[in-house]
Amino acid sequence: MSEAELLASMSPEELARTPAGEPPPGVVPNLEDPPSIGYRLLIIGAILLAIMIICSTLRLYSVIAVRRKIRPDDCMCYSQWSCNISLMNWQAQHSWLL
Repeated sequence: MSEAELLASMSPEELARTPAGEPPPGVVPNLEDPPSIGYRLLIIGAILLAIMIICSTLRLYSVIAVRRKIRPDDCMCYSQWSCNISLMNWQAQHSWLL
């Protein structure tokens, strides 16, 4: 029986208790209350976000005040900036805990 057939034959309750990945040797997955380092990522993300906003603001100021011309690289920089903010993920768990 292939893995796809095995997964198709499982009930939703069994699928909910099945890890998404294989844990390393000697690690027992804790699917009921998995450990998380989300708070660490939140702190690091907030610090890096503040640094990114400061640097982007300085770049925007230099583009407007000094160069007085917006180029395509400036547009790409700020579109990437908005994507970075919108795609931040504060959840950090291993695949065998999902």
